[in-house]
Amino acid sequence: MDSEDNERVFLFMQAVLAAIIYVNLHGMMKQFLDIPALWATNKLDMVIWVSTFILTVLFNPDLGLAAAIGFSMLTVIFRTQLPKYSALGQVPDTDLYRPLEDYGQVKEIPGILIFRSSATLYFANAEMYQDALGEKSGIDITKILSAKKKLEAKRKKHEKKQAKHAAKNGETEEAEMENYVANIQVEAERDPALPRAIILDLSPVNFLDTMGVKTLRAIVKDYGQIGTFVALASCQSGVVENLQTGGFFNDKVTKSCLFASIHDAVLHFQADLTHNHDEEARATHF
Repeated sequence: MDSEDNERVFLFMQAVLAAIIYVNLHGMMKQFLDIPALWATNKLDMVIWVSTFILTVLFNPDLGLAAAIGFSMLTVIFRTQLPKYSALGQVPDTDLYRPLEDYGQVKEIPGILIFRSSATLYFANAEMYQDALGEKSGIDITKILSAKKKLEAKRKKHEKKQAKHAAKNGETEEAEMENYVANIQVEAERDPALPRAIILDLSPVNFLDTMGVKTLRAIVKDYGQIGTFVALASCQSGVVENLQTGGFFNDKVTKSCLFASIHDAVLHFQADLTHNHDEEARATHF
């Protein structure tokens, strides 16, 4: 075979190789048309696409794809760390509950806060979950508990003082003590505008780690100390199992705080609030 034939074979092989490369890259090049659509629908997915392309071009395909997978996992973590927190209201005459800020027709349930996070609850967003709950409820739980402890300390201090002088001052000191305790009770009365019950909608939560269970336990305990009952609604079976194994339930916190749906919890609390209101009215009347 002479040099001219060799050159022809070489040119033919180059053409074949160019055709193979073109066919392989043709589909990828067409995907560039997806960028405007991704930008319009989901900017984060567009960033993942562009990052994957750049990393694959800069490195070999294996390293590029591995780096792209790592970047995609970081975006998932980022999304769960910045969830949307919402207070829910009831769609009139239905058992549907939607975010108050997104729907104009929903109505807030008097005395009841329904709280939802758009992401699962775990160590990365547990503190933000508590902060968001305090913001939506209007309850500065740390401040209230601190004030309650100070009032309790003042009451105990005065009781000790009264005990020392009881024999000396008799009924006068006892009357002063009763007035003082009454004043403390007035100071400790809760703001009637604050919710009497909180329903945590856990339907978006598909698992709970140790930190998530501790966060829910702290919420139930802290809000319970100021007279606000906390219920968990729409829990998946796996979440209930996580609560069980994580030591969430005890003598004080039983499974009675679990409700199959938000509406079931709302009906339960509305009945309780009505009953308590009737008892208070009856006590005031007599």
